[in-house]
Amino acid sequence: MRSDRKSPKRRLIKCAVVLFVAGCAWFAVHTAVLLWRGFADDARSADAMVVLGNKVERDGTPSPRLQRRLDCALRLYREGLAPVIIVSGGLGREGYPEAEVMRGTLLEAGIPASAILVDQDGTDTFSTARNTKRIMSEQGLESVLVVSSFYHILRTRMVFARFGFKDVSSAHATPAWEWRNVYSVVREFPAFYYYGLRPIETNGDPCGAG
Repeated sequence: MRSDRKSPKRRLIKCAVVLFVAGCAWFAVHTAVLLWRGFADDARSADAMVVLGNKVERDGTPSPRLQRRLDCALRLYREGLAPVIIVSGGLGREGYPEAEVMRGTLLEAGIPASAILVDQDGTDTFSTARNTKRIMSEQGLESVLVVSSFYHILRTRMVFARFGFKDVSSAHATPAWEWRNVYSVVREFPAFYYYGLRPIETNGDPCGAG
């Protein structure tokens, strides 16, 4: 009788262990795919390149992470992979619009103003993909090359595909190995599935649903 009373608890513990192990395995596989996709650049000629925003410092200069994304975009532009660069970012906590700071940095690096398109409402990956779809449709552009940090590439490509982009390639900014990268990789696990399930609201935009 005593053993029988304990059996439900033991079964519950066993189920919890199984779920934990399965969750760890799922996370490990997802992370392996994330790293493979993030570092396996397949950058190719495209109608436009989009650089996703990141933090701007208090003095109005790009953070190291954002600067590395811009450096990657500069290299690809100079290699002739895309004639247009779309800079996408919102207003950060520091009070600077990321997209404008990015534009200014590219101008200082010698990129002509006519080759830069600005998306000031790219507050997250979802809005960047939506706005890029609209901007490119207005310009008659189709293929896109996305530039971001390695941990962000997998989710970015998935979201762009959800918005109807058929031809997407990517390149990652050269990473600086820091502990924050670990946090960023872990954060991408729930973020990927949240963005994968997030409803696409067109709000009257015919391009929104792809």
